[in-house]
Amino acid sequence: MAVSRSGFSIKRAGAISLISLFLIAAGSCVESSAKELNPAPHCPEAKVKDPTQWVHGSVLIKAPPAEVWRSIHEERAKDPDLSYSRVIEQISPTELKLEQKFNFIPVIGSSVCLMSQKEIENERIDYALLHSDRFKAMEGSWVLTSCDEGRKTKLELSSHLDLGLPVPRAFMNGISTKKIQRRLENVRRMAEWNFQKVAARAGHPAE
Repeated sequence: MAVSRSGFSIKRAGAISLISLFLIAAGSCVESSAKELNPAPHCPEAKVKDPTQWVHGSVLIKAPPAEVWRSIHEERAKDPDLSYSRVIEQISPTELKLEQKFNFIPVIGSSVCLMSQKEIENERIDYALLHSDRFKAMEGSWVLTSCDEGRKTKLELSSHLDLGLPVPRAFMNGISTKKIQRRLENVRRMAEWNFQKVAARAGHPAE
């Protein structure tokens, strides 16, 4: 969802929104959790404001935002649920359109989607569905908040998904919540492990 540290590379950007499809602090960082939440503060362009239509998760990571940012891209690039990802249009250094095919989707199996994706490096990633052969709606955000003077990061993920089918919302939210928790935990482990290795090589072991 070679890597460009400014904006985002085509390869990394292609991987970013793939799992977010299913998903779906300074002073007050909390340990890993997931619950339904209105994501309006984190998704300024979100079309659906009904809090029951969204799921949200967060985790506190013992690594700086830059390391968490790299780990999000790295973890998502390995996801088996994405059949392919192609850049359709590079709108700006931080915004593009992607065509992606997703596999293993509950109820419908697979789908080809045209996605819009925007990034602010080390801060947030916003994605939204432009067109799909199956989905009615899909949007969400990854938000990184620096904690403990930059030594830690609160990572949040919010997601809304509408299959366009009469599937109970509680069922979809339950699936999305589990996937959010798993993805956040994967990113946490990866970021902390990578940061510890970097700190050890520099002679300053991470706390």
